[in-house]
Amino acid sequence: MPKTTDAPPSPEELAELEALFKGMDAHFSESGERRRFMQSASGLNESDQVLLQSVLAGKLAHDAALAGAAAAHSPLRMVNALLELETKIRRSKDKVLLDFIFALLQSGRVAEGLNRTWFFAWELSLVLNKNLTPEQVRFIWHSRKDRYAKELVPTSARVLIKHPQCPLDVLEVLLPVDDPMLRKSIAMHPNASAEIARFFLNSQRKPERLNLALSRHATSEALLSLLRDKHDEVSRAARKNLAQRFPALQVTDGAIQAAIEKNIAKPYVKPAVPKPVFNPWEAARAGHAAVLALDSTQRKRVVTATDDPELSRLLAADRSTAVRREVAKRGSVDLDVLKVLAQDPDAETSDLALNRILRRTPDIPIEDVLGAEALDAAYREIAQLVARNSQGEDYEESLSPPQQRDFARLRLVVEHTNNPLIQLMIVKGLEVIPPVGSARWYLLGSLSRSWNLSEAASRKILVDLKFGGFIPIQHCHSPAVLRELLVPGAVASHNLSTVQERLAELVARGLDA
Repeated sequence: MPKTTDAPPSPEELAELEALFKGMDAHFSESGERRRFMQSASGLNESDQVLLQSVLAGKLAHDAALAGAAAAHSPLRMVNALLELETKIRRSKDKVLLDFIFALLQSGRVAEGLNRTWFFAWELSLVLNKNLTPEQVRFIWHSRKDRYAKELVPTSARVLIKHPQCPLDVLEVLLPVDDPMLRKSIAMHPNASAEIARFFLNSQRKPERLNLALSRHATSEALLSLLRDKHDEVSRAARKNLAQRFPALQVTDGAIQAAIEKNIAKPYVKPAVPKPVFNPWEAARAGHAAVLALDSTQRKRVVTATDDPELSRLLAADRSTAVRREVAKRGSVDLDVLKVLAQDPDAETSDLALNRILRRTPDIPIEDVLGAEALDAAYREIAQLVARNSQGEDYEESLSPPQQRDFARLRLVVEHTNNPLIQLMIVKGLEVIPPVGSARWYLLGSLSRSWNLSEAASRKILVDLKFGGFIPIQHCHSPAVLRELLVPGAVASHNLSTVQERLAELVARGLDA
């Protein structure tokens, strides 16, 4: 009988709930890993199932387990089932189980089959197990290195390189990959060689030298080489590491100098005269020629310090992309300078300038900002999206970052175009509002915010589709369309006052035809 009061549950009811939760936990433990394992293993024949159960129960000796792996009927399906037990494999100290898995992986084309059928990193739970041998880590590397090379962010390689048994040859192969997290793991790895240490000692990047100075596996010679680093943070870390790990070592000037000469190709020498601090405000007052003679980093800093419109115009044509981007970020730059930057070949510079222009003058037509070639390209892309009539939801989320940037630019074009043909093309054929999140919905939303809506587009959005709320009403330039909205039921009651105020404004300005 259901409870009708707010009284707390009785001990018997709590016991029933606890039993229920324990049963659910047994069924869905480790995020359902056991259930997925049982589903995967159900397709094995009887001999493979017995072998799998014996290995997991620890009933087979090492040699017997390896012999069973060699004679398995379906090794790919068997290892696929085992890899579903991610938590167990990640924590297991059972050498027989781990060697059994690798014996399966090494038989025939099992690893290749996994790479085809698993769309995520099948090796992850294995690599996270600290009990693998160097040979096993090396095998995973050779099995997955082609896949790792395709990753824009080397996430899987970062996990592999952190394994304490990762072999030196794998460290050396991954060392050239320019990824800060990856290099940090290599610098602090127990298997890093003297050559790898020398690579970081000669790095021009402070964080890479600092990682070596903090490493618990760095040699005393490597740490001595960092005691005269130009950054105090690096030298302090190296000195502290030396004192903790090599307390008996005599740290003398001669030992430091010998280590530096042996390991560092271009030792840092403290200048006799400190380098003067760069003052961008003083540099900006020194004249245009003096500013243009500075290096790009200094010119970039001058951009933020000057209010000279002529200097900003010169820097907007700078050969350095970073300098032009900095000019495009400034809200005080003249509009004509921003219009030039809006057509910059660098996409980020162009987008920054375009957004500045449209934020400052939201009613400016995009046709007054972009060149004919860029406009034609944007019109063609909009036409293609409308022609495909993309109805899929979450359209923007399905795009890559560069594609999302291009789509955002298209939406800006739609929001600010005064081309009536483009506006009509976007609303043409729409009888109902497109699905939320679809490409057509995004384009319609951008168009509804436009200050340059034609009368036909306004009527379609406001009267036929009833889309956009109060914003397209405030941007409407047609008294005739606004009067159509005054008909009872044509617009939501909370937007009626907005219609009346906008109509009165247009009439007062003499725009009532």
